[in-house]
Amino acid sequence: MIRLSRKQTLGLLILCGAVILYATMWPYNFDFRPEFTDQRMRIVNWIPFAGTAATAYKDAVLNTILFIPFGVLAYLYRSKEALPRRSARVPRLLIPFDALAWLYRSKEAQPRRSALVPALWGMIFSVSIETLQVWLPSRFPSATDVFTNTLGSLLGASAIRGVADSIGRMGADDLRRAFRHNVMFLALAAYAVVLIASDIYTMDPVGSVAELASRGKAFLRSPWIGDMDLVKAVGPVLSLGVLAFLSAEWAMVSFPWARGPYTYLFLFFLCSAFAGGLECAQVLFRSRFPLRSDALIGIAGSAYGVLLHRLAAFPIFRALGERVLDSADVTRHRLPALWPLFLVHYPLLILYAFLYPFDFRAAHFHFDVGALIPFYYHVTHPDYASLYVILRPVVSWLPAGIVYAGSRNAAKKPVSPLRIALLAASAQLLIETGRAFTEYRHPDVTNVLLAALGAAAGIHLYHRALSSPALYLA
Repeated sequence: MIRLSRKQTLGLLILCGAVILYATMWPYNFDFRPEFTDQRMRIVNWIPFAGTAATAYKDAVLNTILFIPFGVLAYLYRSKEALPRRSARVPRLLIPFDALAWLYRSKEAQPRRSALVPALWGMIFSVSIETLQVWLPSRFPSATDVFTNTLGSLLGASAIRGVADSIGRMGADDLRRAFRHNVMFLALAAYAVVLIASDIYTMDPVGSVAELASRGKAFLRSPWIGDMDLVKAVGPVLSLGVLAFLSAEWAMVSFPWARGPYTYLFLFFLCSAFAGGLECAQVLFRSRFPLRSDALIGIAGSAYGVLLHRLAAFPIFRALGERVLDSADVTRHRLPALWPLFLVHYPLLILYAFLYPFDFRAAHFHFDVGALIPFYYHVTHPDYASLYVILRPVVSWLPAGIVYAGSRNAAKKPVSPLRIALLAASAQLLIETGRAFTEYRHPDVTNVLLAALGAAAGIHLYHRALSSPALYLA
């Protein structure tokens, strides 16, 4: 497989620098006249954030994000050892993690590097860019940009340093066990697939390059805030928050040596990139309306999930130290702590999934007799024929069955799949009744049956997890 050497890392760093130069220097209309230079020097903002308008904070965030990859590559370039070739025992999917694991194999061969030097490189690079912008009429040099660019380089270097230090303490076998035969990782991957399917399940791709370019420009020109309100923001925040929370839970369970602030920082960047990628993917489909405001809300949801795990769940992992957890440990230690969070967030997600946009005032009672026939809409309406729409009630009620089985098991009481199936069906029936009073939703008995199936399947998955090998095998 490809070996990422020091020279190749340098090439990626140079390429990253070229992209930054292109983004910050375009359209290259330099003017080196002395009178223009004197005029430009008088408008330079020498104090960071001095007199900054509210709209300029958006540019500050973008400038910070722009230099994060630069900090990551600068830190990797300074690493003493090159990334090794892939071991024949490591699955192809785990190549990047195997490479990072060898990055800090031993302190003698690979000493720890400071994240301040890549930050200094980013500052020097940013100062050079801002200096050149003095002669660009379309750009405005500012010390604020230098500060945010330096901060982005520091964040990128700090994140990759923490990840490399944590993963470097484990071998290829440890990494393989964290991804294979690991119910936490399977749950995380399944939820990520659900989020992707919810954005692109219509599968109506654009038909030409011109249409793709038009949609891409519309996405880039869309407002950052727009008409976003609190009700509309709750869904994306909760959805991405659950993803970030599950990611942190999997990382803390599977990588005992990664229980620290660096892991949270890395997971925030990873989930934020996922949220941005979801919106970018919608550009490819005609029935979707990608907006930068939705990407921003997704990033806020990622921050919320990571922060929630840090405040509510991390104390237990800190008390456990570097102890390896198996399925029984997770059930005993984690479910009681997660129960309050489940009660707060899960009902909101269910209501948002089936009742949003909550337009009860705009419609009267409406009901179709065909809704009493299971899968009637899925057969007669093309919009309902997708696998995502059919499986959504099942997936939505899986956690209810898992938590019910866990709570009954902790209390040493018998678990009744019929009881939780009836409870899920009753709750879904109430939701379907509410859908009859909304303008854009239609009640369907199919959702009631699938909700009961999903809750019962959650009990089955719970018992399968307890009977499976450990989440992280020592």
